[in-house]
Amino acid sequence: MKLLNSASVDRTAAKSAIDGTTARGDTALYDALYASCEALKTQPGRKAIILLSDGVDDDGTGKQLSKHSLEEGLALAREVNVPVFTIGLGSGIDESVLKKIAEATGAGYFNAPQASELQALYDKIGKQLEGQYNIFYTSNLPADGTEHRIQLRYSNLTAVKSYKASGTSAVAAAPVPVVPATGPAINVAALKNGGKVIEFSGQYNDNSWKVENLLDGGTQDGWCSNGNGPQSVVLGFKDDQVAEIRSITINPYTKEDPKHWVKEIEFFVSNDYSWKGYTSIGKMSVKPEGLDQIFELPKPVDARYLKMMFLSNGGGGYMEAGEIEVEGVLKGEGARSAEKLINYASTEQGGGIEKFTSQYNDNSWAVTNLIDGHIGEGWCSNSKNAQEVIFRFSEPREILELAVNPYTKESPKHWARTIEFSGSAELPNRGYQPLGTLKLGTTEDWYLLTLAQPAKIKYLKAIFRDNDGGSYIEAGEVRAYGR
Repeated sequence: MKLLNSASVDRTAAKSAIDGTTARGDTALYDALYASCEALKTQPGRKAIILLSDGVDDDGTGKQLSKHSLEEGLALAREVNVPVFTIGLGSGIDESVLKKIAEATGAGYFNAPQASELQALYDKIGKQLEGQYNIFYTSNLPADGTEHRIQLRYSNLTAVKSYKASGTSAVAAAPVPVVPATGPAINVAALKNGGKVIEFSGQYNDNSWKVENLLDGGTQDGWCSNGNGPQSVVLGFKDDQVAEIRSITINPYTKEDPKHWVKEIEFFVSNDYSWKGYTSIGKMSVKPEGLDQIFELPKPVDARYLKMMFLSNGGGGYMEAGEIEVEGVLKGEGARSAEKLINYASTEQGGGIEKFTSQYNDNSWAVTNLIDGHIGEGWCSNSKNAQEVIFRFSEPREILELAVNPYTKESPKHWARTIEFSGSAELPNRGYQPLGTLKLGTTEDWYLLTLAQPAKIKYLKAIFRDNDGGSYIEAGEVRAYGR
């Protein structure tokens, strides 16, 4: 059994792969089913398989050719949560096998005596996939961690789904004391109310799985990260106002398998900066149910920024969630307890890259990703040797603090662990004075180097000395804050 074309939107490549096949008579049907499910295991978004066959697994002598059994293929299809539509083409079809595959995966079986009927059947399957319905129900069964099987029948279609009813609960820590606000509570995080995403670790793409989907008012389009490790999302409110937060609601539902859904979240608040000064207000365990789940605060808490750390999921390859609501009241600009700082290294402030040792490529792993304002789109070198990057400001700036987030979508073993900083006021190739050395950890967070005294510089040199044993040196974002 050989995979001719991986999952792709390239129809020309898919057509070429199909046209290049030659029928030999023997069929490893069960291996093909298993391999198809395996190939879709890490693919986000809605998935489906169409299996065109006579339903017989045969080596040409009447014996099974596949190494995997039918039951192994069906078990994997249920795990991946992919429906397998089956089409029996021609005569001499073993309909019992094809019907079993379709029924066990919540899809449908179709018969095509002639090849000329295939186009109409594919159109019919496409129309079925275009319609999607969410059905919720309340069970009287205990949340004891055992597996339950649900069967849904409509007309001549049957869908089956197995799930584990695991019990979880929310636990809140003591909040930061605040002065109560007046006025009706609203969802201060909603996009329609001026809520916004300030920064985030990663997103699978910038449309169907973008992080802003968490704030759009519905679970139909959720957020998917670009990995399954801990992920942070920082929210801000209308016109940079302070909000009195009273409760936080999350619905973990996405169209993907619940194993990808967030399982545990920790909430933090900050009044001054989006990258530091956070205080934890508690953790929440999230049930694998497509329902609104509320994190109640014992007392309201004031915050200009709300940081959500998605700590774990149900074991899937990505971290996902459907919707976040923050019930509260906007309180105006409010007073900051510290001065406002500006990241002069960012492209938004005219920052740029003057020189660098290497980059893995000039797009997804480009060195300019270090200053693009997005943590998840990081930089990767082309070796594990020490790397030099020189950042350029639009003009000499007084820098007070350097901040680095090492997170990338790759393994933490590649993340930078030691960075030596120095600065030059006039030229990019000389006159550098040491600013300090920053040690980084292996968790997604901002690591800070506060300078002993302000440094007025135009060029910032960073020497990435080492990583944690990986083949490349990587980092997510570098910032230089000043007045």
